Amino acid sequence: MDLLVISDDFAHATFAISHASEEAISKFYSKISPLILSKKEFISKRNSALIRSILENHIIITGVKLRGIIQ
Repeated sequence: MDLLVISDDFAHATFAISHASEEAISKFYSKISPLILSKKEFISKRNSALIRSILENHIIITGVKLRGIIQ
């Protein structure tokens, strides 16, 4: 399961993903593959193939719309 987290608090994001990862394994028998980016990093990489793919195919779990971040 791929997971993009945009956060300027890397330590908190890492902690939250660690906790969510344990739950994902127990409920779905699947690991989380996280990508943690700051808002600035996400904006600077907006033209990369990975970010373009994410923008086209993502499902928001929580938070703001990704297009709103880069505009």
